Order: sequence, then structure tokens, then C-alpha cells
Amino acid sequence: HPIVGKRYYELGKYYSETQQLDSAEFYFQKAMRFKNDFEKVNDMALNVLLGDLSVVLSLKGRLKDGIKLLDDRLETINSTNHTVTNLLLRYKAYTYFCAHDFENAKNTYDSSL
Repeated sequence: HPIVGKRYYELGKYYSETQQLDSAEFYFQKAMRFKNDFEKVNDMALNVLLGDLSVVLSLKGRLKDGIKLLDDRLETINSTNHTVTNLLLRYKAYTYFCAHDFENAKNTYDSSL
């Protein structure tokens, strides 16, 4: 049910914002079980979930996992939708930034402009 996935996302967001990264990852991963529901309701909601999860993974020292989530999503979307592409690229830049990979953060952000 879509509301369950949304509630898991909201819990993940709360824990993310309070720097409780293990709990944030746990609830974002639970929300990912409902990714088809997110996509049906609002394509952008799934992209935000993936972006938030990628940032948490980066902050936990799992930069490659976070970047892979975003790269996989970038491969599956319609690249002519610049709003979605730019959102994902900016999440990717922020994911690099959180891992203190400032060179890739800058390059990725520049590619979103």
C-alpha cells in the first residue's frame, strides 16, 4: 500500500535529519520495498527517496553504493526529462560532497547546469 512506503520514507527522513544514520538507512530500505508504489504515485518521489538514501549511504562511508543507486536510476529514466535528470545529478553531487569528494561533487554539479 502506498501509504506504508510513504511512512517508512518519513521515518527515514526523520532519522536522517537527526543524524541517526543506521535507523535512517533501515527505514529508507524498507521504503524501497514500495518503490513501485512511489513510482506510480509520483515519479519524483522515487527519485527523492533514492537521493536521500544515497546521501545516508555516503555519510556511512558507502559512497560507491550511494552513487550506484543514482547511476542505476539515471540509466532507467528518460534522459529528455531534464528536471528529473538534474535532480538526480544534484543528489549525486551532494552524495560525493558528503563523502568529501569535492572534485567529483563539483564536476557532477556542473554537469547538472
